[in-house]
Amino acid sequence: MTFFSIKEPPEVKKPAGENVLKSLQDVFTNRPYLLLVSAWFSNSTAVAIMQTMLIYFYKYVLHDEGAVTLAMITLLVVTMLTIPAWVWITKKMGKKSAYVLGMTFTLVSVMGVAFGGERMGTSGTLALMALAGFGFSSHYVLPWAMAPDTIEYAYARSGVRREGIYYSVWTFVVALGGAFAGFLVGQGLNLGGYVPDVEQTARSLLSIRLLIGPLPVLFILLGNLAVYFYPLDQKRYEAVQAQIRAIEAEKAQPKPEVIGTINNVTEVLIRKI
Repeated sequence: MTFFSIKEPPEVKKPAGENVLKSLQDVFTNRPYLLLVSAWFSNSTAVAIMQTMLIYFYKYVLHDEGAVTLAMITLLVVTMLTIPAWVWITKKMGKKSAYVLGMTFTLVSVMGVAFGGERMGTSGTLALMALAGFGFSSHYVLPWAMAPDTIEYAYARSGVRREGIYYSVWTFVVALGGAFAGFLVGQGLNLGGYVPDVEQTARSLLSIRLLIGPLPVLFILLGNLAVYFYPLDQKRYEAVQAQIRAIEAEKAQPKPEVIGTINNVTEVLIRKI
């Protein structure tokens, strides 16, 4: 059944002279993509830092290590459940504005956790985790919706599709963000004099607060700044689509030499008849 119902996609010929260096040049001269991937890196790093620091915050600041599991579940569940909300918000205000808004919610929540969590207790901190989950949800929706727009922009500019190299860079950047977050957390804890499984000093507790609050906020602000300069709004994206339609229409037209060959073959077939 599958054999008869599934059609093979048309073979796309690789352009002459195409190579990895040329593809990378296309990626690193694509301004919308570079701005988006910069925001993706910054915000992914911020999210990874906060998630890593939760266990330290609950154990040494709130003195309730067991509650961290509920906090992580709350973060995950709210993130998943609010994805449709961000789809709706995006339709109302656009991808760019929605992404900045979502990460701003995250910014507010992490600062609240860092400097208000101890006073608010476990329940209050859990509410902030829910707000952070709502903000995180935009990070798992909007960049993935914006990335194809930047790739379409590249195609409209060059006439060559290079989705593979773009998504390879995209995947590498998120892995790099996670690794960078781990490095920063380790260095920050060391500088704060952190010693595991003992009562922490005031300096160590301050480093934990700085790592779960201001440091992610710094990366979120950098990410929002990159998104602010992201140029592909709805009007420009429609112009990109118009250019793509023109490119594909031109490619669909047979070239003069092809028409000549078809005419010659037609004449031969007529003579044989």
